[in-house]
Amino acid sequence: MIIIAENIGSLLTNIPKEVLTKLKISMTSTASLGDTLEIVVIYSNKQKAEEAVNNLKGKFEDLGYNFAIITVDTSKITQLAMESSIQYIEFPKSFYFSDYESNEAACIIKSRNTFNTEGRGVIIGFIDSGIDYTHPAFLDFNGDTRVKYIYDLSINEQKVYTENDINMALKNSDPYSIVPVYDTTGHGTHVAGIVAANGKVDSVIGAAPEAELYILKALDRTGSGKSSWVINAVNYAVDLKVDVISMSLGMPEKDNKLERAIKNAIKNNILVVCAAGNEGDGNYDDFEYSYPAAYVDVIAVGAVDKKAVPASFSNANLVIDCVAPGVDIISTYPNNRFASLSGTSMAAPYVSGTVALLKNWSRDVFQRELTESELYAQLIKYTKTLQYPRTIQGNGLIYLKQR
Repeated sequence: MIIIAENIGSLLTNIPKEVLTKLKISMTSTASLGDTLEIVVIYSNKQKAEEAVNNLKGKFEDLGYNFAIITVDTSKITQLAMESSIQYIEFPKSFYFSDYESNEAACIIKSRNTFNTEGRGVIIGFIDSGIDYTHPAFLDFNGDTRVKYIYDLSINEQKVYTENDINMALKNSDPYSIVPVYDTTGHGTHVAGIVAANGKVDSVIGAAPEAELYILKALDRTGSGKSSWVINAVNYAVDLKVDVISMSLGMPEKDNKLERAIKNAIKNNILVVCAAGNEGDGNYDDFEYSYPAAYVDVIAVGAVDKKAVPASFSNANLVIDCVAPGVDIISTYPNNRFASLSGTSMAAPYVSGTVALLKNWSRDVFQRELTESELYAQLIKYTKTLQYPRTIQGNGLIYLKQR
């Protein structure tokens, strides 16, 4: 699970009170900022806003719907805020991991056998820290990659690498000289393996080992990132026409731009699966909310152990949809390794893989593509009620078994 926390900084001490009011931020927020700052703004007039940014020698990236990402020198924020065409400014948010590691080994349930399908042709977009694309668990039996795209949003000059690019890299003695995308935290590699590890190495196999992998890297080498990267990743997933978006990340408060992007994805018939969060305290009446999992439109996934007991760290609240294995999960890890990790981060991709299986199955049974809401209904049909409050389990444990 990744948490998003707001960064403001000592910069605020030099901004007039009337500007702080316009920015809707408080002097009590503290963090450090660099020489330049990437912010999200709402503008009233695109041309005037872009001209103002150019005059400040900044960079203007239009997102549509009167939203833009602006990169500008921190010393010029006050000037930017005074521009009449800028109606709202939001400072960046950063990410950090809060997964629970474990020494004990456990395997995910092989639910794919229930419907005799392995997720072939279903596209899953992982918004995370990237992937170790050289790991043998992500190669086919010919040694070619099973990763269709890697979109790196964690660098200034965002890069897209195709399946052909990755295969060229794999044939090179130094693959990272061709596709220089790393997963230094291991989080994204672990999450992707829970869905799609091929079973060739150490018999570790994912829930949907034939699903197609679209990797949207929205976290940098330190495991931190910006909310704008996640928003762009969601929008790019829509452009790529993925079937499922899997996000093991979150933040303690709402972000209107992110919610808008997610609603647009769902409108385009994409299921969005999110880790519920690891802020739980074991009290099922004490609610913890993490966004985007707390948005009602997404599938919020909590974690249970191998005995189907809710994990002590798993968030409890009124919008949990279901729970899945998330304790002591063995999966892929960088440098051809495997690791055992725990967290709602691990439970969410289990559900993403399950959705891929249901999508395969439903195509055969219904002879058409089910809508996002229909597929969600099918997922909830295959849950098993546990003897715990609904605030910790939602509809219950994902349990694929023919009825």
